[in-house]
Amino acid sequence: MSYILIDRAGKSHFISDATKNFHTKDGFVKSSDLCDDSVGKEILSSKGKPFYLIKANDSDLFSRLKRKPQAIMRKDLGFILANSFVGKNSVCIDCGTGSGFCSVFLAEHTKKVYSIDVNPENTEIAKENVKRMNLDNVVFLNLDFQMPIDDDSIVSKKVDLVVLDIPQPWEAIDNVLKFLNIGGFLISYSPSVNQVSHTNAKLLESRKFIVLKNSQLVEFPWKITNQVQRPESSILLHTAFLTVARRVLE
Repeated sequence: MSYILIDRAGKSHFISDATKNFHTKDGFVKSSDLCDDSVGKEILSSKGKPFYLIKANDSDLFSRLKRKPQAIMRKDLGFILANSFVGKNSVCIDCGTGSGFCSVFLAEHTKKVYSIDVNPENTEIAKENVKRMNLDNVVFLNLDFQMPIDDDSIVSKKVDLVVLDIPQPWEAIDNVLKFLNIGGFLISYSPSVNQVSHTNAKLLESRKFIVLKNSQLVEFPWKITNQVQRPESSILLHTAFLTVARRVLE
């Protein structure tokens, strides 16, 4: 059993081994307090600092996934899910696996995910992360989705969502058409606006998609205490632009 030890300021510690005392800068918490009986109760460290113990869930495991290539942030993952509304019967393609964060997130909500990346090192990291989350519905493929794909059998059936997180998403549109259902969604995740421009031009040129929106999500965390009410000092303003399109023609 894994636990989260959290203090009043919201700082949390992941505990994977509850058989040992857990040390923090505010003293240690005895292993005898790291058990189900302490869940939902206040625990005092050796220095008298109050902590709270809760059971770790999938959100906590997700926060601890291994990360090497750049990963899609939670706010953008939520946008992808909300705008495609894929669910337990949906099949998806995540192209540009990276560390596998998007593949893991989609696999938690859908029937099956095809995770595609040209770099085998990225695939190995993503496989490790999928294993950490105890998922068995992700199929990994090593290929360049920006190049023509002649083998339609790499995906067993048409999919409901394709996510593109690759340098030149417009080069992958023809492949998307091979695998995406009529009515299915294409969501492209691009850090630079020139990528968005090229992708929109290709989608319009194909005449088989309707571009629904081009969006940028900015999250402003605030620090709220009795004395201070202001934005946090360090804020990541830009992650990427998200283009949402829907296939309407064969």
